[in-house]
Amino acid sequence: MPANTIVQQVIVNVTGALNNTPTVQVGTSDTADLFMGTGDSDLATLGIYSKFVDSTIGVAARQVQIIVGGTPNAGSFDVTVVYCEAPLA
Repeated sequence: MPANTIVQQVIVNVTGALNNTPTVQVGTSDTADLFMGTGDSDLATLGIYSKFVDSTIGVAARQVQIIVGGTPNAGSFDVTVVYCEAPLA
């Protein structure tokens, strides 16, 4: 994520149910579940899971980190992070 952005929403789209008790966290290396925690989606069930957030990325750019837990070896999903650039003062 570029510096001075505001994360507005995270969407997890499960297109193929994952097996073996899967979880996902979406955040940064500083805070793994900053945008979405393990309880905000169900990777074992097809569907779209959305979480509205209002989190500002400060003056330093950050990488979005997606951590998959459990031991899934089948299934598919994608993650979309919606953000905007903060207005300059």
